[in-house]
Amino acid sequence: MEIRLLDVEEAPATDLESQVSSLVRRCEHVPIDGRVTALGYRFFPMPGSELPSFFVKRFVAGDRNGAVTLIGGIDPATGEGVLEDCKSAVEAASRLARGEAGIWLVQLSHGARRLRLHELADAFADQPDVLGAFAAELAALAPLKRDRCSICREPQG
Repeated sequence: MEIRLLDVEEAPATDLESQVSSLVRRCEHVPIDGRVTALGYRFFPMPGSELPSFFVKRFVAGDRNGAVTLIGGIDPATGEGVLEDCKSAVEAASRLARGEAGIWLVQLSHGARRLRLHELADAFADQPDVLGAFAAELAALAPLKRDRCSICREPQG
């Protein structure tokens, strides 16, 4: 059997490669809604703290734990913080159901390592199980395209 290098180069991208390629081009902000808790995210209220309230989901990613943390939710229309004064996860869920959701910043971690969305493909290129775990979590959240993010898009002018 003869294998030519050209055959390898012309191989179509796998679904994971396509998904990761699409994700790393997006911004690090996600709009959330009431389904965030159904996706397995836990809310940690921080009223009165210097740190903002946040959501986090932990999952297995290769031989370590991975986590996606959503912090600093803001209302894109006003720029005001959302859920900052919540005192419980039940109160946050109620307010999310009423539409007080906002846009949140995504932070990723793998074990003790922190990384940004655009670093995923390079950081785990040789670990498809880790890449797949993060890609699945992020696909469910649907990070915004840069041109649709009120925080990241270039000002028109």
